[in-house]
Amino acid sequence: MLAEQKVIKLIRESMTGPSHNYKNIMNILSNNNLLILTEDGTYTIRSEAESEYMHSRIGAMKEAFEKFATPSDIGNIKKPRILDLCSGLGYNSLAALVQNRDSYLDLLEISSEMIFLSQFISSPFKEKKILDEAVNRFFHKKTMEKVRIFSEDARVYLQGENIPQYDIIFHDGFSPANDPLLYTVEFLGLLYKHMSSSAVLLSYSSSIPFRSALIEAGFHIGEGPSIGRKRGITIAAINKNDRRILSRLSYDDEKLIALSTIGVPFHDRTLKGSLEEIQNNRMKKRQYEKSRRDYLSTKKIKKDLIDNQYRKIYSDSTHSRDSILAMRKYKSMAKLI
Repeated sequence: MLAEQKVIKLIRESMTGPSHNYKNIMNILSNNNLLILTEDGTYTIRSEAESEYMHSRIGAMKEAFEKFATPSDIGNIKKPRILDLCSGLGYNSLAALVQNRDSYLDLLEISSEMIFLSQFISSPFKEKKILDEAVNRFFHKKTMEKVRIFSEDARVYLQGENIPQYDIIFHDGFSPANDPLLYTVEFLGLLYKHMSSSAVLLSYSSSIPFRSALIEAGFHIGEGPSIGRKRGITIAAINKNDRRILSRLSYDDEKLIALSTIGVPFHDRTLKGSLEEIQNNRMKKRQYEKSRRDYLSTKKIKKDLIDNQYRKIYSDSTHSRDSILAMRKYKSMAKLI
C-alpha cells in the first residue's frame, strides 16, 4: 500500500518538472489539503486507505522517538546497523541519528516519491542534513557509506545478495489489516535471517496475527511502552532475555495468539503474493480452523471458558513465546485424548 494517489501524482509531477519547482512541492501539497499537521508540528499524509495516515496524529517525530529510537536503546549500541523498513519521510532514521550519530542506516522505501518528498520536510535537528545528502545522492545514483537508500519491494531486497546483519529493525509498514505483505510468517522469517544475535525488531503494531507470525518466524516477543494505547508496541528479539522487552504479553493476548482463529497469521509462501491473495488465504485458513473438532470460539477464549490448564501454562511460563507454544502443544494433544 502506498500514500494517497493524489499525493503521489503531485510529487511525481514535481520530480519530473523543472528543478526550480522542486521546493514548491510542500506548498502544492498544502494548497491541496494533502499535508496533515500532527500534534508535534510535523507532517504526515494519508494512505490509499482513507482511514489510515502514514504516522500517528500524536506527532510523526514524537512517534519516531517514542516508538522506535528510544525503545531500541540505540544510544547505547556501538555503531549499530539499522534497517528502517518503510522509511517513508525519514522520521525514524532521523530519530536514530539524533540518538546515535555513529549509526549505519539502510532506508528501504518502495515509493521513490516519498523519498523525494522527505528532503523538503523541515526539522530543527542538524542530523537532517545527513539524510538530505543521502537522498540527494540517491537521485544522482551515488551512494553514502553510512546512509544507504533502497527503493524496491522489501521482499525482493531481502532475498538479494550481500544483505548485512542488522542490529535494529524499525518495522513501520501500514497496518497489517490494510497491507499484510510485510507481516507474513515468510517475510518476518527473512528479517530474522538478517538479524544479529543481539538484534531487536520494533513495531508500533500490536496486531494479534502479526504477533502470531513473529512467533512462527522464531522471535521472542513482548511489549514496550504503550504511549496512550491499551497495548504496548511490539518488541521482537532474537535473545529470549532481551532487556528491551519491558513485559511479556497479557494472558488474554497469549490465549488469542495460541488458540483463537484471530491468531491465524498471514502467509506469503512464494514471497510474491498480492495483498488480496494473502488476505484470502488467511480467511480460508480461519474458516478451516473453525470446522475442526478442537475449535475453540474466540468468545469462549476471551471469557476464559476453557480448560484451566491454559492459565496454568501461562502462570508457569516466564516468556510469551514459551507460553504460546506450550498452549498450542497442549491443545493439539488434548484433541487426541
